[in-house]
Amino acid sequence: MINKINSITNRKIIDNFNDMEALINYVKDNQRPEYKFIKEARNSGKGTETYNNIKRNKIPCAIINFEHEGYVKCSTLIKPTGYMYLDIDNECDLDFDINYVHAYWRSLSNNGYSVVLKVKGLDNNHLKESYRYVGELLNIGYDKAAISKDRVTVLSYDPDAYFNNDSLTVDLSSLEYTQHSNKNLFYLGYDCNGTNVRYNNRDEVIESKSIILDYDMTGMFDLGKNNKIFFSEVLVPFKPINKGNRNKVMSTIAHQLISLNKNESKNRLFGIINSINKDKMIPPLCLKEINIIVNSKYKNRFNLTPLINASRRFFYNPEFELTVIEKRRLMMTKMNKDRVVESRAKISKVLLEWDYEKNGKITIKKVTSLCEMNKKTVQKYYSPLLEELEIPKNMI
Repeated sequence: MINKINSITNRKIIDNFNDMEALINYVKDNQRPEYKFIKEARNSGKGTETYNNIKRNKIPCAIINFEHEGYVKCSTLIKPTGYMYLDIDNECDLDFDINYVHAYWRSLSNNGYSVVLKVKGLDNNHLKESYRYVGELLNIGYDKAAISKDRVTVLSYDPDAYFNNDSLTVDLSSLEYTQHSNKNLFYLGYDCNGTNVRYNNRDEVIESKSIILDYDMTGMFDLGKNNKIFFSEVLVPFKPINKGNRNKVMSTIAHQLISLNKNESKNRLFGIINSINKDKMIPPLCLKEINIIVNSKYKNRFNLTPLINASRRFFYNPEFELTVIEKRRLMMTKMNKDRVVESRAKISKVLLEWDYEKNGKITIKKVTSLCEMNKKTVQKYYSPLLEELEIPKNMI
């Protein structure tokens, strides 16, 4: 059974497909109510405001990898469906063994494919390892960002959508998961997949702490005020750096980049570092100085540890494609709610622990002094809290 939801931003389960063939028949149907929106999105083009709005809010989605209960988020996961979804971007042809392909259809952008395999033994705690195994088995490039326990798949329209009931099944049940045997490797800076240069180790810190990014219905996940994670990042200054600080700044950048990518070639890292030098240093350091910095760091790279220089409390579901303004609005809404809870808790504590003999009757002025808070804030919550806490009237 494959769950169906209204859209990326509305994840309440509204229906189910009995199997992949039923889903493919749905994708082929141009009588669907949302067909007009799919046409409009494609005509507008990927990346436009219209396209993004339609993708997020107007087109139903399927949850291919796992069944969920009631709503789609990490904590509602029930069991595997027996299928695995792969997001193939910017590919005109599917250049791998078609015998393993159970189904595929054109993505909303028309520039890629949604590909589905039949699998056995998909483990929700080892998704990355399972996907890595499949990628190597089929020699297929997939979107590594499109991997999560609550990943949803937009049901675009494709009259030529493919279905093969006799496709081969990939057996994942016998995989040995050894990636977690030495989590410190992530902090030592070994590249996870050996191909991409890393500019931070945030994902590895999340994984090492077994944090599940359980996004809410707005697309945000909050670790909490006192539980933010700390990680290492290559911080490139926004403003140009003048003489006097250039060598120090470039040395720090080189340290972070090389310590996060110990297995990368020196030439590639040098190219990145020198590009930053040309872009941000005024005037740029000469090649001799950059060489000295890079050679020194690279020679000693296996003894380098990335500097912990960044932190993160809030995370946003990439499927929601939120703008910077939307993210900031969600963050401020949550922080304002936190302030309300903290203020009420502080005032409540003072009221519940009131020393009548020492302080006399309760007044706003006295509560304000004991709470060390702004008077207007105390006034806002004072009366409702007196009633909620059932403070005797003879104490007021």
